[in-house]
This record gives sequence, structure tokens and C-alpha cells, in this order.
Amino acid sequence: MKQIAFILSVCAGPVFATCPAPVDYSSELETLFAEARAAPNDMAGQEVSNKMWQVWLRAPDEAAQEVLDKGMRHRQIFDFAGALEAFSRLVDYCPDYAEGFNQRAYIHFLREDYSNALIDLDKALIL
Repeated sequence: MKQIAFILSVCAGPVFATCPAPVDYSSELETLFAEARAAPNDMAGQEVSNKMWQVWLRAPDEAAQEVLDKGMRHRQIFDFAGALEAFSRLVDYCPDYAEGFNQRAYIHFLREDYSNALIDLDKALIL
């Protein structure tokens, strides 16, 4: 039964499931920001930046994580239409998860759809 609920939430998004509120990672990120400011060189700073991305790319639940990961896989192979579809599903399902809007903004940017990129980026920054 649990597998059926998971499949339905991934496929149908908010029709069958509700996305939980995103976890507050601000204390973890503040620690990483301090590490970045104290980095002795670019390479050390990049390592801290990678850790930050690992935090930002933690979706609120398993269903959202699967959709986020799917969008990232599409982006990696330059399937921007597939990525846009996945990230749109993600923001529909998890409208309070800033990274969904950030990733969709990046896809709009890569597609040279700057007006929609700015709309999504504004939403990500508000969140």
C-alpha cells in the first residue's frame, strides 16, 4: 500500500498527496557560510559550495526528491523540455520549496526565456 501511495504521489503530485513544509536548514547553512568565508583558497571554497548544494537539493519528501532528481537527470542530458516538465510538477506539488523554483528558473534561463526565469527566481528568493 505504501508503494502505491508513493507512485501516485510521484505521478500525480498534489492530487493524491500533500507536500510537507520544507525543513529549515538555516543553522546548517549558516555554518557552511562561515566555512566559505573562512576558506583559504578557491578549491576549499568550492568544496563548501558543493556541501551547500547538497543541502539545497534535499527535497521535502521522497516523492518530491524523485521528481527533483528526474529533473536534474533531464538537465544533465540537455533535455530542457523534460527538465521543465519535472520542475513544473515539483513546484505544483511543493509550492513552498524554493529549490524547485530555482531549478525551473535555471531551465527557463537556459532556454532563453528570461521573463519566466525572473518570475521563478523572484519566487525562489522570496521563499
